[in-house]
Amino acid sequence: MIRRLIEILTPRERFLLGLLLFASVVMALFQVAGVGSVIPVLDLMANRQAVNDHSALNQIYKTLWFSDTRSFIIFIGAAAIVVIMLSNAFMAVTMWMISKFIWSVHTRLTVDLLRTYMASPYEMFLDRNTAHLRKNVLIEVGRLTSDVIGPLLNLVAFALTGTFLIGFLIWLNPVFAALAVVVLGGGYMMLFLGVRKLLAAAGESRATADAARFKVVSEAFDGVKEIKVLGRELDFVDRLGPPSLEYARSIHSQQVLALIPRYGIEGFAFASILLAVVFFIGTGARLAELLGVVGVYIFAGYRLLPAIQNVYQSFSFFRFNQPVLDIIHADLAHRARPSQRQAASPPRHPERTSGDSVRARMPFTQRLELRNVSFTYPGALTPALSGISVVVPRGSRVAFIGETGAGKTTIVDIILGLFWPKSGAVLVDGIPLDSEELLRKWQNNLGYVPQDIYLIDDTVAANIAFGLPRDAIDLAAVERAARSAQIHEFVDGQLPLKYDTIVGERGVRLSGGQRQRIGIARALYADPEVLVLDEATSDLDSATENAVHAAIVEASRARTVILIAHRLNTTRDCDMLYLIDQGLLLDSGRYEELVGPDGLLRPKRGPSERALAGSRSAGVDEDHTSTA
Repeated sequence: MIRRLIEILTPRERFLLGLLLFASVVMALFQVAGVGSVIPVLDLMANRQAVNDHSALNQIYKTLWFSDTRSFIIFIGAAAIVVIMLSNAFMAVTMWMISKFIWSVHTRLTVDLLRTYMASPYEMFLDRNTAHLRKNVLIEVGRLTSDVIGPLLNLVAFALTGTFLIGFLIWLNPVFAALAVVVLGGGYMMLFLGVRKLLAAAGESRATADAARFKVVSEAFDGVKEIKVLGRELDFVDRLGPPSLEYARSIHSQQVLALIPRYGIEGFAFASILLAVVFFIGTGARLAELLGVVGVYIFAGYRLLPAIQNVYQSFSFFRFNQPVLDIIHADLAHRARPSQRQAASPPRHPERTSGDSVRARMPFTQRLELRNVSFTYPGALTPALSGISVVVPRGSRVAFIGETGAGKTTIVDIILGLFWPKSGAVLVDGIPLDSEELLRKWQNNLGYVPQDIYLIDDTVAANIAFGLPRDAIDLAAVERAARSAQIHEFVDGQLPLKYDTIVGERGVRLSGGQRQRIGIARALYADPEVLVLDEATSDLDSATENAVHAAIVEASRARTVILIAHRLNTTRDCDMLYLIDQGLLLDSGRYEELVGPDGLLRPKRGPSERALAGSRSAGVDEDHTSTA
């Protein structure tokens, strides 16, 4: 666990960790000095002649020209108070340093984990629930820093303090020291050995229950409109109950196991000291002789008990939250050591720019080509695409048509650079997109309009210049894009704050057509050379669809357009249609070649020809297929 913890720290954080360990050693020495400063005070209170009996006290007495024992006792008492205050002050400074370190690591890990997720291949988001990813960034990083790193640093600091104090007590009186080690150290060690498996099990239960809680709440809020229409509010509330109860039980178990033992051991420890005093008096020792030693041990116990309790409690937190460390460590190492599955998608390292317009673009003067491209989704038994070969000349309009699930979106996702082909290649002007640098430059040519437009709870301008900080938004480019998407008149004439109007979460204050046109404006903000539309009008009514289609026609002037068509009538002005079925390219041609006068699809090839074309695309032996 400690090795994994060190691995997720930066070199600078490891250096600071070393400084904290050094500060913990100094803190422990101060604690010993504070306890030791009480000894001469107690000795002088029990016997004023101790100023003559102890050579060190006598030397201080003479050097500082004291004339009476009373003033000397006051001086020694004041000195002890100063030492104790200094030890407390340094402990406070050390705890402040630890807290600052923990929260600086928290901030850095939060950002790094989100950066890692955003840099992960798109396939990762197909495999993992985004509610879990949100939980890891916003909750689990906090648990890692406050409930794993923090307890570990406290454990080290207070273990050093406890070790140094016990060493001092052994030097002072081995019998009392042995009693302290057996009662305190032995008691807590037995407790930890007894509960460590329970803590680990409770930690696993907490992580599982927390993930389930986040999933239910995310689904409830994301689908609130449909939930209210269907009257399923209480169903989602009921689903939250069991994981919440399990979460509460696991947290309760951890807190009880970490805190309750303190009260029993504290009482037993002080009872043991009293029994030891009674024992020594019974053997003939004088109370005055024991007063100094017993006083020191009581004061040392006052320092030692919290230290040992902190060590035990830190062990408990550390053990309970081990699953958090496993999750964060694995996800942060995800990008550095991609698995075979992840290697199928391009590695991504997000670049920082002041605006889309300054990004370098890959030259695109001739054509985009998919050459014998095949792709299989992770865990799928059958390929989503098999031997697809298409050509998109620059300046042309190309549509992919076919039934739902045919593979159209997968083709577009490969063109967008979200997936690497399992075999085959994507070429731009004859250059294969086989590196991250080339892929990034190609993507800078693209404007993408998905079927479902995601709007953030921000202004119209912020949604069009999606993701850019406010001071980097080019308002002239925003208006230009809005005009091309035919949304400017609505924004300028009907919204109270125009482009500074807040659209609400997911654009709830806008109609479907308005959201769609803002999505088109977003795609046009960087003035792309290629416009990719994924069934951008499939969920709209006829009138709205016609308006959005007009916006698309306007936006696509002088651009290469690649679209997935839900309705065949939206492909009339396309230069080429590609018919996709079950991951195979079955046919291609112009609209009038593939669509009959009745508006129905009438491929040029007959069934046997399409089967033969499909077998060739899939790499099946031609003679065998013909015979079959």
